Amino acid sequence: MDEGRAALYAAIIGFAAAIIGAAVGGWASWKAARHSADAAVRAAVEQVHGQARNEETQWIRQERRQLYSKVVTARTEFEAALQVWEDTPGPLDSPLYTEAVNAWRRLVQACHEVEVFGPDSVALAASAIGAAAGEVLASSIAQAGVDDGDNDPELIGSAAAADHWRGVMSMAQANFTRVARSTFTGEPPQWSAV
Repeated sequence: MDEGRAALYAAIIGFAAAIIGAAVGGWASWKAARHSADAAVRAAVEQVHGQARNEETQWIRQERRQLYSKVVTARTEFEAALQVWEDTPGPLDSPLYTEAVNAWRRLVQACHEVEVFGPDSVALAASAIGAAAGEVLASSIAQAGVDDGDNDPELIGSAAAADHWRGVMSMAQANFTRVARSTFTGEPPQWSAV
C-alpha cells in the first residue's frame, strides 16, 4: 500500500473516530446535563412543596393562636358581664342581663370555632369551658330568682351550685390552657394540682 493512501485512510479513520467520539461525548454530556436538570427540577419541586407545607403549618398555628386567644378573651368578658349583672341585680329583661347572656353566647361561639382548627383535645377543652359557663349562667339566674323570693327547691339547688360551676369553669380554663400550650410546644400537657 502506498504511503499516501495509508495516510489518507489513517486520516479518514481518525476523523471518523473524532466525530464518533464527539457524538458519544456529546450524548454523554447531554445525558449528564439532563440528569442534572432533572435533579434540579426535583429539588426545586421538593423545596416548593416543603415551603408550602411550612407556610400551611404556620398559617394553622396563627389561626389556632387567634382562636384560642378569642376563647380566653370571651371567657374573661363573660365573667365580667355576669359579675356586673350579679352586682346590680335586675330583672331578666334588663340590659345588664342581656349583655351577660350575649357574652355567654360569644364564649360558646368562640369555643365552637376552635373545632375548625383543633386539635380534638383543644376543641374538647374549649367545649368544656362553654358548657361550664352555661351552668354558671344558669345558676346565676337561679340565684337571682331565689333573691327575688322564689322558694322553688330546684331553683334553690341550682343557685347553690353556682360556686361549684365557677370552679368547674376555672378548671376547664386551666385544662384548655394546658392542651393549647402543648399544641404549640409539641410537648404533652403538663398536669398539676389545681
